[in-house]
Amino acid sequence: MPKSYDAWWEREEPFSPLPEHLLNLLHQEDPNFITELKDYAFSLLNCYEPKVPNPSRSYYDYRYLPIDKKKDFSWIWTLYVTDHPLARQAFLELTEARNFKELSDQFKDNRFQVYKINWIYNPFRVSSYSHAWVPHHNYYYRYIKGIFKLTERRKDQQVWAMLAHRFDADVGNIYRHTYSSNTRNYLRRRAWRFLRGLGEENSPEYVKFATEVLLCYTNQDSKGYSWNYGQNFSHLWLYNHIIYHHSKRHVYKNLNSSFQIVSEEPTEEREEAFPHLWDQAPELLWKLICEAQIPNIIEFAARALFQGNPGYMEQFDNQVFEELFQSQIPTRAAFAAKVLLQRSPLVYAKELSKFIFSQHREVRYEAIRFLLSHQYDWSHERWNQVLMFLIQSLQGAKDVSHSYNHWFYDVTNLLHQELFPILLKYLDRALFVRLVSINHPQLDPLIMEVFSKIDPSKIALTATDVIPFLSSPNTELVERTRRFIEHHFTKLQFDVDALFALTMIPGEAHQVFLTQFLADRILWTVPFLTEYLQKCWKHMLDSNVDESIRLYLLEDILGSLFFHELKETSLDRILLLLHSDQSAFQEFGARLLALTQPDPQQLSFQQLLELAHCPVFLVREEARKMIERRTEGLLDDWIVNLIETDWDDTREWMMKHLQQLSAVRPALIYGLLDTARTDVQQIAMQLVSKHDAHLDLKELFTHAAESPYLVVQDYALSLAERLDLDQMLLEKMELFFRTVLLHVNKGSQLKQGAFKLLLQIGKQDQTKAEWVSRLLSDVARNGGKRDFERILVALTQLQERYPNINTPILIG
Repeated sequence: MPKSYDAWWEREEPFSPLPEHLLNLLHQEDPNFITELKDYAFSLLNCYEPKVPNPSRSYYDYRYLPIDKKKDFSWIWTLYVTDHPLARQAFLELTEARNFKELSDQFKDNRFQVYKINWIYNPFRVSSYSHAWVPHHNYYYRYIKGIFKLTERRKDQQVWAMLAHRFDADVGNIYRHTYSSNTRNYLRRRAWRFLRGLGEENSPEYVKFATEVLLCYTNQDSKGYSWNYGQNFSHLWLYNHIIYHHSKRHVYKNLNSSFQIVSEEPTEEREEAFPHLWDQAPELLWKLICEAQIPNIIEFAARALFQGNPGYMEQFDNQVFEELFQSQIPTRAAFAAKVLLQRSPLVYAKELSKFIFSQHREVRYEAIRFLLSHQYDWSHERWNQVLMFLIQSLQGAKDVSHSYNHWFYDVTNLLHQELFPILLKYLDRALFVRLVSINHPQLDPLIMEVFSKIDPSKIALTATDVIPFLSSPNTELVERTRRFIEHHFTKLQFDVDALFALTMIPGEAHQVFLTQFLADRILWTVPFLTEYLQKCWKHMLDSNVDESIRLYLLEDILGSLFFHELKETSLDRILLLLHSDQSAFQEFGARLLALTQPDPQQLSFQQLLELAHCPVFLVREEARKMIERRTEGLLDDWIVNLIETDWDDTREWMMKHLQQLSAVRPALIYGLLDTARTDVQQIAMQLVSKHDAHLDLKELFTHAAESPYLVVQDYALSLAERLDLDQMLLEKMELFFRTVLLHVNKGSQLKQGAFKLLLQIGKQDQTKAEWVSRLLSDVARNGGKRDFERILVALTQLQERYPNINTPILIG
């Protein structure tokens, strides 16, 4: 049923005219018309007025002025329907959204300068981030909505796009007092309905309107940031219908007039509404690529242009795309990179750097896709050059900036995934060595995968190339390397240096692996075993080498696996071990002595004695065996030296030796008596008892009497009791008796024995009595009270027997 009336906006008639001073400026086409109109627009919604400034303050106070509801806001409608170029320009400037700084800067040099306070401009907001002289305020809303409808009739692309974007992007939190969410949804749906109608009519106007509105959207229209999908524009109705109407990734929900993001995986499908109309206007797609601010819009335009009009871009030279490549919007730079790469399919590897090193991941992905597109048509040499370039680039990028680390991740994944078959196909030793030299944990999975696939003999891979991975902190990589070495050890061209490098890696787990590895391949080591063992010996003795490695070389390599191969070790080397200050090395030296069985004659007896006194049991044991094998007998001094040892095993061994002697020399007895050990002195006395028939007891007594030890002195006294002492011997014994009798606090039993023996000697004849009397008299003058009494008794007895002897005692 046809309408029986016209809506007010359909008549396109102005309401109240503009103020007279503005009309005059308009008729005169004075450029100041726009500035004065902005002042007028500001005055209508301004709610604040500065007070008179206080000289003591550096700022203004403000008083609130309610908006006069009687003011006429229909001037904006009048301005729009006025058919004048300057009126059109003014309308666009007053309705254009701009940030706060742009708005406040309009009044830098006039009376509104004092209003440069953010909250004063709140009435002029059109969104949470932008302002306009004519916002969607209650007083303007009726006329703005009428203008929006009129733009559809007039096919006014510019104004329609500006208003459609406002309604679509406004989240409603600020302007709910202006119109409800239902009204907003109506306006957004109306915008799409109008645009869809143009498309269904196959009108070229569809693309023009869509282009104009898409250019209005900015990143600030996003309602937030999603960790999965980046900036989120799913709340936009018109925007999503234009570029995602047929998408399987962005699906619209009618209930709340929004879209749901299902996936952001890249696609080559045409997702936009009316793609055939876009194909008819490649110049507008090009405009979107060059001017749009949202990456998704550029992505859509680029995809549509590539698929619908690939030849359109041939009219532009490379300089145009080089300029686009400098864009800070990743998708625009990626579009330019794709074209530039396609135009140079035989680009040298180094010329990939500006794409592969780009700060934008999208550009790096384009470079990756370019490489993959040539995986079957490039030569071996060409791919080798590219792979080397990528690997060298990894080396340079591993420790640099954050953006390069993203690139490092991308290229590593490229080599590990998409290019991995190519990498294996063209891998040679130079590529492998360069790759492993990077030493970055992010490369470990790639290297492990390479290990599982390659044959080292085909790329001339050596053990030296592989061994560094055994020191990796990545335990999985270390284990994979061990299995690789075990499986391919015959192909890895092991030499003595490589085997030794394998040996010098610290860590108990590695040493367990190496021990078993060598134990299973003893015969394999024969060609270079001598040199290998020499290296091990040298580093075992080097104090600068890690202690755990030195002990491993000592205990496991030289002391176990290849111990019997050391049978020809020189005595000098063994002695060097035996004289070490570490017991482990001394024990190893003792084991080598037992293994090599050197001729004892090669060692001086002094050397053998030192070994017999070694704190290490094995060394002492081998030393005793070598002493027993010497052809000449033991000298008395050697026996004394050995029996005086601090070690029971050596002493007991020598005691058994003494018991087996059929004869002893006096010098041996004297030497044993001269030791400081009581048990050794007792052995000497036992030997005297056993062989006294062959000994000169007087000489023995004389030697024992000179000893400083009480036990020996007591023994000397016992010998004296057995001797027939002549005057000459007595005079030799005088010092012995004086020494014994002058002991102050020790040897009381010895003193008693000495007194007893002297009394017996004095009673033998007068000459001996006079000698004893003289000796005792001297002792009495220097001895203690108790000794004096004993001496007095002895002298009295001697004088009674021999009255004529001279004593200090007078008997009445």
